[in-house]
Order: sequence, then structure tokens, then C-alpha cells
Amino acid sequence: MRVITENSLTSVHNFRDCGGLLTATGERIRCGRIYRSGHLDKISQGDLETLQALGITTIVDLRSGHELRQRNGWVDERRIHLPMTLDQAVRAQVKPLLWKRDAADAIIAAVERSYAELIASARPQFRILFQRLLREESYPLLIHCRAGKDRTGLASALIQLALGAPEEAVVQQYLRSNDFVLPRIRRRLIPWRWLTLGRLPTANFETVFTVQARYLHAALATIRAEYGDIAAYVGLTPAEHTHLRRLLLTTDAPACCPPMI
Repeated sequence: MRVITENSLTSVHNFRDCGGLLTATGERIRCGRIYRSGHLDKISQGDLETLQALGITTIVDLRSGHELRQRNGWVDERRIHLPMTLDQAVRAQVKPLLWKRDAADAIIAAVERSYAELIASARPQFRILFQRLLREESYPLLIHCRAGKDRTGLASALIQLALGAPEEAVVQQYLRSNDFVLPRIRRRLIPWRWLTLGRLPTANFETVFTVQARYLHAALATIRAEYGDIAAYVGLTPAEHTHLRRLLLTTDAPACCPPMI
């Protein structure tokens, strides 16, 4: 038996368990049921064996079609493709800003708008995702996009909030992607700073590749304004909402422990 921690995977980035949060009812979101990560295109044999050992049954891929790259038979047979085009929307809005000085605020505002707009365009995909979550045979389940921070972060937050986790705790979980992503981005920017003789506006690039609490708040505000609540947005009936909580909440575990295999 070995412990799988968040740093155990070397070829799959931003991997972690979505469980462990305490809800308003005193229950906790189960660990070992829903995982999240960046893409699996370059997964090593060792990391593939780790996911197999975790018993992953369903892989929800939120990337748009043009992002799909390498194929893996084990991954493909478990994949549900629910494409969301947030990457294209963000790229179109921030590309003209990347090389401008002091453009971080404008970049944040652009990404914030993209999150709010995603709520309408991705509603069918989120409804399918939550219908999958109602099936016992879907678990354990892994959700991923490219970096595992925006689309995956939003999907994970909606699940946690639908289960009754406090919004502030969910936001903090969402922001943890920066702990995974920011060091990698800073390392990659080092040679570019040398090549541009220090003229590269690194703050702009760091802003693009990290998440802000404002993004999640913008999405949630849109849901509340347009649909009322998350259950209505994703199409859960009261009975389905109760069933989802039965599947994913527990009173047994005091906290979320690393998965044991």
C-alpha cells in the first residue's frame, strides 16, 4: 500500500482530490470520489498506473477540440468529452494586451468577462457533467482541462458548492491552482526575460496563467442573477440534489486524507 499525494504525479500537473471540505450540515465531501488535474496528454507509464490503481472510472475532459493531442487507449475508453471554449475566448481578449506595460488589471477584467460569458455557453456541458455525477458507476471520477485551473476549477467549485461547502472555502481551494501553476510559469519566463533584455512584461504573463478570486465570483454572480442557484443552473431536481449529496457526503472522515492504494 502506498500513499498518493498531490506531488506523486510527475507528468500530470495540478492533480488533487476535490474532497475534504466541511459543509454547512457538518458533513464532509468524500475523498477518493472526484479528482481534478491538468491534461493527461503526456502521462507517463508510472502515473498511468497510479490512476489505474486509484480506480478511475470516468475521465471528464473539458478541453475544446483543437486542444486534444496525444491519445491513450486507457484514458480514451474512460473519457467523456465536454468541450468548453474558455481558452479561445480568453486568448482572443488578452492577446492584444500581453506586451503592453501595466496591463495586468485589463487582463484580469478580460478573463473575468470570459468566465461570466462561459456560464451561458457551457451550461449544456455542466448539465451533462452533473447527470454523470448522479451515477454511482461514474466514480472515482477525474475532471481535467489543459492546466486544470479555469474550466476544471469552475467545475470543481460548482460541485463543492452544490454539496453545501462554504463559498470562501471553495474559493481558497480554487486559488490553490496558483501554487501549482505559478512556479512553472516563472521558470519558463526566465529565458524570455534574458532574450528580451528585461523588457518582457512578466506580470502580464503571470496574470494570464494564474487564477483570481474575481473570476470565480463573476461566474457565481452570473449564475445567481440568471438562474437563481447552482442546482437550477445544472438542472438538478430536488430529488437528484438529495441523491448527489448522498453519494458524495459523509460524516465518517474527519478530514481529507491522501488516497491510499
